[in-house]
Amino acid sequence: MDAYIQKHFAGALAYKELIRCLKWYMDQSSELIRQDPIQETMRALEYIFKFIVRSRLLYSRATGGQEDDDFHVSVHQLFTSLRVVLNLDAQHADTLLFSQAALLSSFPAIFEELLQVFSLQEVCEEARGLLGCMSSSLHAGPSTDAERLQSVARTVDSPLFSFS
Repeated sequence: MDAYIQKHFAGALAYKELIRCLKWYMDQSSELIRQDPIQETMRALEYIFKFIVRSRLLYSRATGGQEDDDFHVSVHQLFTSLRVVLNLDAQHADTLLFSQAALLSSFPAIFEELLQVFSLQEVCEEARGLLGCMSSSLHAGPSTDAERLQSVARTVDSPLFSFS
């Protein structure tokens, strides 16, 4: 999949639709009874972001960086939706809890991709925002606490903390 994205993927405008669809899924997650599509989307978050970033880089190269501000705004809005998902009260909704756990498990994998199109400071701000949302529902249970700790550990092991 990585080889395809780097060598053959040519959808310079795909990032717009990918961001729009991902944000829509996140915004609908509290209303959906079946969380399977959300959970599958969360598990694929790393590759969705690889496509988003590659598409944006292709578009930027072709247009000389046009719509850079629009791209940054749309990604920041997407992260706002991700924070909302993590803030949802999942105490009585096990399926939502599984979606939140899938998001916690997946989001540290996207940092390396984001560093190609955002500054280190911007990516750290988004990571801090997501990690900060995790403390709001401590009543979720021991499995979620373990997922939170693993997410923090993967964040610390990510390129955000490599000082080279």
